[in-house]
Amino acid sequence: MQFFSISIATAILRFYLMMALVIVPFFLGAPLFALLACPVFLSTILGIKFSLSLDIQTKKSTNTRLEKSVITEEGLLLSN
Repeated sequence: MQFFSISIATAILRFYLMMALVIVPFFLGAPLFALLACPVFLSTILGIKFSLSLDIQTKKSTNTRLEKSVITEEGLLLSN
């Protein structure tokens, strides 16, 4: 998560999403669901960029062969 790193196009799309999250619940008769727009609003104002990153670690084993380990989103450690 990085602050102040989104493009103008992303900010505009998030504002449209925020407006949809405010207007649609009132038409459906459930105005409390409009509160879901708050996180979208804050992420737009702060310019938060959400990215999917996997940690790749390289370690040297005892037989002098490089092994690559990958930590997945679920926290599983995969190694060769």
